[in-house]
Amino acid sequence: ISTPKPSSAASDVYKRQDINIGIAVNTQAGLMVPVIHNVENKTIREIDNEMKLQVERAKSRQINIEDLRGGTFSLTNFGPFGGLYASPMIYPPQVAIIGAGRIHQVPTVIEGSVLPAWSLPVSLSFDHRVVDGVPAAEFSAYFLALLRAPQELFVSM
Repeated sequence: ISTPKPSSAASDVYKRQDINIGIAVNTQAGLMVPVIHNVENKTIREIDNEMKLQVERAKSRQINIEDLRGGTFSLTNFGPFGGLYASPMIYPPQVAIIGAGRIHQVPTVIEGSVLPAWSLPVSLSFDHRVVDGVPAAEFSAYFLALLRAPQELFVSM
């Protein structure tokens, strides 16, 4: 993953070997984005446990400044606040952010009939200096496929 160096010009990009996921957390003190470092070396259970711990630390204002640094990609969820769609902003020096809207029912054509179906709007913002649009769209499609069939995540590991 390539990200601008924190101490460099905004146009500088460098390659990182680690994957560090930021989780947007709404707190009394405002938005905080704690980071789960080196997710590529952790199990889903370890990531989940660390995420819960970081969210609790952020909400209780017990988070360390180092836990807010080094992210390469962020996740946000604007659905609980009623939002369906948004354009999440990339938090520098990260390269992308994916946001989920509110799960809701929409009329959908299924085998020629209009039926209600659940919909989860997802928005992806990414740095075009690092990734082109087609791979980003492919990532979005893969992400949504995993949400539709989470058992595939375990099979692919």
